[in-house]
Amino acid sequence: MDSNYTAKLVYSGEGVAVSFDHSVSYIDFANFVRDRFPVFGRSIVNLSASGSESVLSNNVSEESSVSFDENDYLGCYKPEEAKRYCSKGWENFIKSKDQKFQGGVEEFRLKLRMYAIEMGFEYKYVRNTKKRVVAYCSKRESEHCGWCVKASLLEYNRFFVITDLVNEHSCHGVVRLQTNKMTGSKIIKSIMLDKVRENPNKKAIDIYHEIKSDYGIKVSYRTAWYSKERARESVLGGDVDSYAQLVWFGQKVVKSNLGSTIKIEYEPETRRFERMFVCYDAWMKGFQFCRPILFVDNTFISNKYRGQLIGASAKDANQGLYSVAYAIVDSETETNKNCKGEFVDLNPNNKLCLYSLQAIDECIGRIDNEHILAPFCLPSINENQNSILEMNWESNDDSFLDFSFPMEDKIRYSVLWQNDMNVRNALNIREGTKGQWTKCNKTTPYTFDIASNIDYHRNLSQKSLRALIYSGDHDMIVPYISTLAWIESMNFTIEEDWTPWFSNDQVAGYTLYYSNKEYNLTYATIKA
Repeated sequence: MDSNYTAKLVYSGEGVAVSFDHSVSYIDFANFVRDRFPVFGRSIVNLSASGSESVLSNNVSEESSVSFDENDYLGCYKPEEAKRYCSKGWENFIKSKDQKFQGGVEEFRLKLRMYAIEMGFEYKYVRNTKKRVVAYCSKRESEHCGWCVKASLLEYNRFFVITDLVNEHSCHGVVRLQTNKMTGSKIIKSIMLDKVRENPNKKAIDIYHEIKSDYGIKVSYRTAWYSKERARESVLGGDVDSYAQLVWFGQKVVKSNLGSTIKIEYEPETRRFERMFVCYDAWMKGFQFCRPILFVDNTFISNKYRGQLIGASAKDANQGLYSVAYAIVDSETETNKNCKGEFVDLNPNNKLCLYSLQAIDECIGRIDNEHILAPFCLPSINENQNSILEMNWESNDDSFLDFSFPMEDKIRYSVLWQNDMNVRNALNIREGTKGQWTKCNKTTPYTFDIASNIDYHRNLSQKSLRALIYSGDHDMIVPYISTLAWIESMNFTIEEDWTPWFSNDQVAGYTLYYSNKEYNLTYATIKA
């Protein structure tokens, strides 16, 4: 017979492959099997074979089966079955016109994103308000794709309902991928919320791997980290809520633990938190059986309001640490309070401010302001300018890129590089028009008549702009906390709190995202 089809015959745990012509009848094939394998005898009860053009079906013995599958002969090389991800059900989130969403616009937006991720396309909002949403396929203009969805709010029950849906794509490339621009922190937060509720200390790297293995979605570490923070806030509450409940907490502690001491201080006008002291009655009574020595230590609070947590402890009879009291202190310094935030035009009559600033100068007097980790006693680059330029150095020498050099060597090489003729020609500096480049040229006749440029930034924030402001966290000339202070004075809305950004899988700094209507500002710190 011609080998157009191959069948695998399994009997009592043993398998044999046989070939047959595609036009063979059932009777001929059954007789061929009986003649080839007499052990079957005449007890054929069920026989089935399938090919690309015909199907044979009848009876073979109960202990045997005949099936046709080319993958059966590939053994360990046959393709694995496609994994079913937990996101498989997302393809049914957007089904038809008049579909309702009890959670309102938030539920609709979330499920629309999940649907797009699972189906493998992207969309753009044409209208996106609390009462009406209109979205089209992102390839509507480039490939004239007709997919679109329209939904609006039902006023009488606050449901969101799909009013129009064209659920077919005429564009190319609608394929489900691991990476999709529609995947954001809201999606990851929604699917990881229960797991974070079970384990609030769940690590971002674990969320990253679980999302990839269980849902077939690949996100950045930053998205996983921010999703975890948003999920924790949903479960445990935000920082603002926690601070707002401190007074209630203090009253309840004093009422339920008689003899305890709770002191909470805040600014009367702004009600800004300043400090809090906590000492339970049981702690005070237990301290009399400890050694009469207190050990005080502190650590920084890492949330966006910062501050310090100070703890007092003693040693008990078993040489163990015994808690006595703790306090939470605001991050704002006494210097800022004494000077009332004014450090440009100092009031000579404000003695407290002058004393505070003098104490700070004594503390940082021998720190390199340009780079706090660099040695303080660096040679003056401007004074040694001539001797540096006389050094033997060729323009094709790229050793100045070696970051193992000390800081003073890097500065020297930067001077040499800036004054190299090839560099000057590349910068279109005409010969004879400019002298030697110096690192800090303080002879330029600038007029320093602008004490602050905050008003300029405030005017720009009224426009439709995207702005980036960055600051090195090792720089004391323009410290990042002072930049943060004037940004916070603008009273922008914080869209995303402190999140790390990475370079070569290493934390390179942190970012804050602000918004003011159509103005968007990113503040980034750089570990340098």
